[in-house]
Amino acid sequence: MPTTPLTVSGGDKSPGLELVDIFLWLFRQRVAGKLSHPGLRRLLADLVVDCTYDEMSLQAISNRWRKFFAELPEPTPEAIEKGSELMQEMELKRLKALSDLQA
Repeated sequence: MPTTPLTVSGGDKSPGLELVDIFLWLFRQRVAGKLSHPGLRRLLADLVVDCTYDEMSLQAISNRWRKFFAELPEPTPEAIEKGSELMQEMELKRLKALSDLQA
């Protein structure tokens, strides 16, 4: 459970925006008839099928998960602390992986 406010960053610093860019590129290539790699065509086909049945919007996510989140117990201070520690560990691993890629 994040305790820091949301921040907006550029596409070069946001994995989510990078993914959106990739999906937009795939769809543009498909529409232009330039998507020739079989693996990319299959990926796009799978995405289209999934999106047909599972809307990707904040409202759809809210509707899908509202009951689940409503029934979750309040986290204990220990659970919040443990979650923060795990997030720090994952961030260190992520930064190391990025560093290794750039080396």
